[in-house]
Amino acid sequence: MKTVTYNIYKDVNNHKGIENMAYNHESIQTTSGLPFRIFSFNEQNDGRFIPKHWHQSVEMIYCLSGQLKVWLITEEYILQKNDFMVINTNTVHATQGLKNSQVMIIQLPIQFLREVTFGKYPNEFVFQINSTLAKNDYDDVVLTYFKQMAICSRYLKEGHKTHELLMNLHVMSDIYALLAILCEHYADKTIAARRKLTFDRTRLIKVIDYLHDNFVNEITLASTANDFNFSTSYFSKFFQEGMGTSFTSYLRSIRLDAAFEKMMTSDSDLTTIAIDCGFESYRNFYNAFIVVYRVAPSEYRKMSKLM
Repeated sequence: MKTVTYNIYKDVNNHKGIENMAYNHESIQTTSGLPFRIFSFNEQNDGRFIPKHWHQSVEMIYCLSGQLKVWLITEEYILQKNDFMVINTNTVHATQGLKNSQVMIIQLPIQFLREVTFGKYPNEFVFQINSTLAKNDYDDVVLTYFKQMAICSRYLKEGHKTHELLMNLHVMSDIYALLAILCEHYADKTIAARRKLTFDRTRLIKVIDYLHDNFVNEITLASTANDFNFSTSYFSKFFQEGMGTSFTSYLRSIRLDAAFEKMMTSDSDLTTIAIDCGFESYRNFYNAFIVVYRVAPSEYRKMSKLM
């Protein structure tokens, strides 16, 4: 499917499960014929953990079946069938598909939202919508639009060119109708909500890029703080505030994801993979892996080959 890129930060990485997702900050590609991106994915078993990242698009998540675990800043949510949530621009989040999950994602670039809201988003309000929390009287209406767009998304994914025009028009209509509902009934105009989006990410972006470029090397909190002219204590707080997780946990997550990629796409032994991805030993890799995937790396690799 032809795409047009909103060149926000940098090119994205490709991997199994979720198309074109970056691990730190993401460049959003729009679906052909639409000013935003809509796609779906399935996980047949416990899916790949996508480390914490952010992007300048609003992300709508709709769980069609199974379960999806979402980490939103410092909170954790489990989306079940017919649950949905909206993640505001520049909000740190991570995901993992669970139990045969089927999920639809809609990513609305900030440029598009600024235009359709006459510059009011996110300057005057942000969205507060999460069906796993307190229910809203309009949740059923929102769910109806998500279901309609999921049908169209399936047609687009399957490449039905004869229906592409109609499907795109239906999706456009549904998005505008859905945004009208969200702006009227799910908009949070409080100062606190807006302040969550004002964290200065310029320096944090440089730190994150540095970690992704150098995670295979020996990196510590103290050495990274020194490289960026922070005191160790201030840098620890700065990173925790910006990413919603500790420096150590984040570094471990990107090493784990790199190891996962090599584990699933090569025949290298697991100890070599662990060392090549920055872990001190196979035991460190094993401990990190089993926390996220709940099985040993060797067992996960064996199960994946049987599918």
